[in-house]
Amino acid sequence: MSIASKLVVYTALLSSFNVALAGTLNNGQWTASSCNTLSEPPVLETNGSIDDYNASIKSINDWQLQAQKYFDCLTKEANDDSQAISGAVNQERSKFNDTVEKLHAEAAASSFNRQPAAEAAESTDSE
Repeated sequence: MSIASKLVVYTALLSSFNVALAGTLNNGQWTASSCNTLSEPPVLETNGSIDDYNASIKSINDWQLQAQKYFDCLTKEANDDSQAISGAVNQERSKFNDTVEKLHAEAAASSFNRQPAAEAAESTDSE
């Protein structure tokens, strides 16, 4: 089974249990729930010594690595949520379609469906 297939099955199973996978949505604002916050960028030191400058460059590089991990986390959570939402919608649509098919089958099997048009109209008028 491919990774994509496993992910679809996993998402469908979690969706069927109404489990939230990742972030939260409040008043149109999505927030990741398991990602750390992104810290403010360090200041580039240009007024001190070369050692101060080099240390600030190292801090900036470290901050960029931290930011990459943060955005990777955001992307993963957003994708998880998107798949969970899509799975839930598809599950509800499938339930709806099954209900409509059942109703159509019941209507097709009913005695009203087998009556000639004039007789059906008369039985409706007499009620």
